[in-house]
Amino acid sequence: MSILVKHTKKYSQPVFIVFIAIIIAMLLFINRPEQDKQSLPEDPISLEAYSVFSETVAMSIQSQGMVQPSTETLLVAEVQGRITEVGEDFVAGGKISKGDTLLKIDDLAYRTAVVRAKAALAQAETELAEEQGRAEVAFQDWSKHNKNSNRSEEAKSLALREPQIKESIAKLNAAKADLEHALEQLKRTNVLAPYDGIIKNRFVDLGQHVSLGMNLGQCFSTEKAKVRLPIAEHKLDLIDFKHNGDPSSEIILSVDLPQSSHQWSARLSHSERVIDERNRMLYLVAEIIDPYQLKKSNNNHPLRIGTFVSAKIFGKKIDGVFRIPQTVLQPDDSVWIIGDDGKLQRRVVNIIMADSEYAFINKGLHEKDKIASGYIESSVLGRKVNIARLIRIPPLSPQTLTDNNVSPLKSLPADAL
Repeated sequence: MSILVKHTKKYSQPVFIVFIAIIIAMLLFINRPEQDKQSLPEDPISLEAYSVFSETVAMSIQSQGMVQPSTETLLVAEVQGRITEVGEDFVAGGKISKGDTLLKIDDLAYRTAVVRAKAALAQAETELAEEQGRAEVAFQDWSKHNKNSNRSEEAKSLALREPQIKESIAKLNAAKADLEHALEQLKRTNVLAPYDGIIKNRFVDLGQHVSLGMNLGQCFSTEKAKVRLPIAEHKLDLIDFKHNGDPSSEIILSVDLPQSSHQWSARLSHSERVIDERNRMLYLVAEIIDPYQLKKSNNNHPLRIGTFVSAKIFGKKIDGVFRIPQTVLQPDDSVWIIGDDGKLQRRVVNIIMADSEYAFINKGLHEKDKIASGYIESSVLGRKVNIARLIRIPPLSPQTLTDNNVSPLKSLPADAL
């Protein structure tokens, strides 16, 4: 029994000490002095800022497309027969002029048909003349013996051979039509170039027999070419359209090659007027006159069919546009504004166009707004700002806005604006 009491006393003393220590700690925590719950004011952050001004900007829209023939023709055989001659330029890539003979089809049977048609016409003319002579004799006889006759008009018509005259006239007209058809068939044995252009393909060769409607080749006109340019639906307001819905804007097409760059003037001829359901694009059609430079005395680079080109479409002039660097835009199309009180605030803007360096804003900004530069975390909302450097974005020169037409930034003292 005495041993048990000794062990109990031995272990109860440390537990008691720990218990007392916990109570003292709790009392100290409860009775601790209250600290000032208001945090100390944070120091202002130092940032660079842009001062913005609105301006009138002639907008331009970028697009791209492939050059296509404005007029393309599939040449088919309009008569049948054996090919007896093929023109030198009737090859893929051959340059042709309107009326050039591309190939000839054996015309012997068609020349024979013309001779027969001419003979039939001559016979019909003779028969009509003979019938008219008979009718004249019949008229004289009728006038002599039937002056006071009450015979019917039908009897008179038969007596004067009017039905025979009508039949001879009908035969003559048919003979004329047959001759005209024979001459047209003979003409079709010569396959002629329909316009100034270039041969795209040839499907037949010398000595080959062709049947009616058989494909002979393809050609396209070099007078004009076209490019279908897709425009995003939200950019259509930047383009001038006529009352009939066609665009009135000018356009520059360009190609950048490894050793050189080339440009061509074009005009927007019409709009396809229907937005593509798959990509929400409206296609505008640009027209290029003399793309192969065949009618000009200068040595401009030809714009070949099939070339992939970039297009710059000159659009409307829009007032009240602000140009800001892309670097100040946040992912949600907002910017950090330094307010009149010197504090940071966030403001959403409306972007009407953007290029590789700048965004163009028509809503959300005001004259002389100061936009903070650089990456800024959301936690600094409402913080005071010291503007270390104020940068003014100078207005564009009075010319159309393009991707390459950007002015360098000018650095100004913070108190200059």
